[in-house]
Amino acid sequence: MLFFWDVLFGTALITCKYPPAFGVEDDLRYGRERWWAQLFFPAFRSKRETSEFNDPTLWFRRFRGEPAPNR
Repeated sequence: MLFFWDVLFGTALITCKYPPAFGVEDDLRYGRERWWAQLFFPAFRSKRETSEFNDPTLWFRRFRGEPAPNR
């Protein structure tokens, strides 16, 4: 349905190319985060120091529109 809407109004971008890399930059550097850290954040935080899922204030800063800190 939404694809048809994009085609109808000319906003669809149809290519046969795939991106060279995708995902969160932190995951590309250090590997994927544990599933429970992603699913249950902020109740359970990541054990990895550089992870965005380790920062307890991330939720509130993203809600206010502030950028994530560079680590």
